[in-house]
Amino acid sequence: MLRGAALLLPPGDDERSVLEEFGDDPTRRRLACSVETTAGEGLIELRACDD
Repeated sequence: MLRGAALLLPPGDDERSVLEEFGDDPTRRRLACSVETTAGEGLIELRACDD
């Protein structure tokens, strides 16, 4: 997340499980296919991971 992390809902149990399976920290990485946003407008900027 480069910008807009505050606009995302916390990771759900399934997302946390997948991140933990790969040894990723859910406070630093998210799964774009699982992310849900809060209501309202805002800017979210992402950077793809290469690793």
